[in-house]
Amino acid sequence: MRNVLATAGEIGFDATVSKMIERLCNDGIEHDLGDLDQSALIVELTSRHGMSGIKDLL
Repeated sequence: MRNVLATAGEIGFDATVSKMIERLCNDGIEHDLGDLDQSALIVELTSRHGMSGIKDLL
């Protein structure tokens, strides 16, 4: 992600979605989700919206 954002900055590309994903990843790490894979993003998103997990998304 750092490489993506660095390259985007170098070429003047506004990588809004990539920045959002980076923030989600960083917030997940702060919330002790660093041991998870991409599922940490789902856990982080659902917790932000008062949901308990993937079942709430279905």
